[in-house]
Parts: sequence; structure tokens; C-alpha cells
Amino acid sequence: MLVYKLFISKRSLNFLENLPEKSERVVRNKLRLLAESHYPMRGEGDKEKIRFHDYR
Repeated sequence: MLVYKLFISKRSLNFLENLPEKSERVVRNKLRLLAESHYPMRGEGDKEKIRFHDYR
């Protein structure tokens, strides 16, 4: 299986680290899914955005 490397800006990483613990964990898990498959939600619209509540 091919694994992709994700690059996250310092600003985004800072934002992620300042989220509530549960929210940070959920977002990190979604990022791991994205690294494993760049189309983790095939057939569900925009493939470039991972949505979590009001965060994008």
C-alpha cells in the first residue's frame, strides 16, 4: 500500500495543537486516513477538504 506524506504549515499545526483534546485527536485521525488514501471518502464531494464541525 502506498502511503502519502502530508505537509502541514506551522500556522495549521499551531491551530491543531490549540484545539480541545478530543477535537485534536479526531482531526489527527482523519489526517492519518488521508495519508493512507488521498481519496478516503470516495464519492463524497470535495476531496481536498477534511471537514470536522466548523473547522476546515
